Amino acid sequence: HGMEQVSEDVRQMGMGGSEDLPEEMTTLELSSLPRRKRAHIEELRILIDRLQAEASLQERSFSQITDKFHESVDSLKHIPSIRPVPVNEAWESSLFAFRNDPFTGKKAFHFGIDFAGRKGTPIYATADGIVTHRIVNDRRLGNAVVIEHDIFGTDDNGEPYTKEGIYRTEYGHMDKTIVKKGDRIKRGQPIGTMGNTGRSTGPHLHYAVRYQDRKRGGRR
Repeated sequence: HGMEQVSEDVRQMGMGGSEDLPEEMTTLELSSLPRRKRAHIEELRILIDRLQAEASLQERSFSQITDKFHESVDSLKHIPSIRPVPVNEAWESSLFAFRNDPFTGKKAFHFGIDFAGRKGTPIYATADGIVTHRIVNDRRLGNAVVIEHDIFGTDDNGEPYTKEGIYRTEYGHMDKTIVKKGDRIKRGQPIGTMGNTGRSTGPHLHYAVRYQDRKRGGRR
């Protein structure tokens, strides 16, 4: 949800208190107890007060998380957050990092993640959005799909609205594409199948995420 962690200072629940025993401990019954037992009762009282304060902080924190969830639930659907291919049918063959280019053999940065698998393996959209490009036979990416993850929702008055998203995903080297430009896509919806088109050495998916139109991956 983009919320900051509760700081360690807050978690320590600093508190002060009186060095005097509480009023109820001045009764004849408690005041007659040995000093050691009275000290133990005071320690328990302090512990209970602290636990009550910690429980209250946790309750407020959970309430803030719940409020934030309801506030941002539409936006969360548009954050890429699942694998674009089935877990058991494809594996990561090249990461977002420097590597030796498979065609030139020279060191080059790979702006995405490659998932290798069989031709025809299904490919899924990783977040809600709208198809802005359906590319056919590009010399590098072959058949490809680009999805802008704009935010669609309904306001308190029931009116639909659109907010420009900050993420874009790209899917390259596909065999078939089953979506077209302008289609609204849901997370997990099939958009095509894995192929070997474009600049490719074998069936795989080139998957890339851009944040505010910048290439993103395992480093900043």
